Parts: sequence; structure tokens; C-alpha cells
Amino acid sequence: MGLPIRGQDVLVRMTQNGEIQDFPVKSVEISSKNEIQTDGYLGENFDRRTAIHSGFSGRMTGHMETSKAMDFLDAIDRAAQGEGITFSMIGQFLFPDGTRKRYQWTGLVFGETSTNIDDRKTKVPINLPFECEKKKPLAGF
Repeated sequence: MGLPIRGQDVLVRMTQNGEIQDFPVKSVEISSKNEIQTDGYLGENFDRRTAIHSGFSGRMTGHMETSKAMDFLDAIDRAAQGEGITFSMIGQFLFPDGTRKRYQWTGLVFGETSTNIDDRKTKVPINLPFECEKKKPLAGF
């Protein structure tokens, strides 16, 4: 049995129109949106179940380290207003046995973004809830 990977073994990068962005991701949570539909039919004494996949959802948090983080937030707002800006997220997972897996979540759409400015000492986080349609494996390395 292998050792579990840690956050230091995962690299997450955001892209805007295919270009890597300078947006440091502190944490990310990704959920597969699978719905289980249950149907009962006459003459059967059991229910049939069907899984329906409707994309992915999640939330990421980053910190404002440069003004480019604000540019990224501005691009999210412009995309929500109809500009043709596309976003994706790339994740690389490095396992203790040396294997790597890379995935790309494409077509990210962001919900209500938020920034908390608590006090002078606390880093300023950016909270980004998102949804997307697809996850695809990336080859290479």
C-alpha cells in the first residue's frame, strides 16, 4: 500500500484563453456532479438506478501576491458579462512511486467571487466557486 500524497505533491495552474496565469492557488476542492436517478417499474420488486453526470463543481482559494491577481478577477467579471474569455484549470499529481497524473478541467465558469480583508496581518484571500463540464487527462512529461 502506497503513501498518500500531500498538497506539496499537487500543482494547480489556472489558464485564461489557453495561457497560464499568475494566480497562486492555495487550496482547491473539486466535486464530480453525479446524480443517481431511481426508477421503479411495474412487475419488478427492485429499483433501477442510473447515474447521470452533469460536470464538476468546486471552490478554489488564492492569495493576492501581485496585481495580476486583480487582472484575473477582472477577466472573470468580463467573461460573466459575455466577453469571449475561457478558463481552465490544470492539476498535476505526483505520487510517491514517481508516477504523475495530469488533468485539465475545461470551460470553467465562476460564481460569486469574494475577497476578505480582515486585518493588517492576514493575507488577503480570493475565493472562487466554479463549475465546468469536462475533465480530461493530459499526456506527457
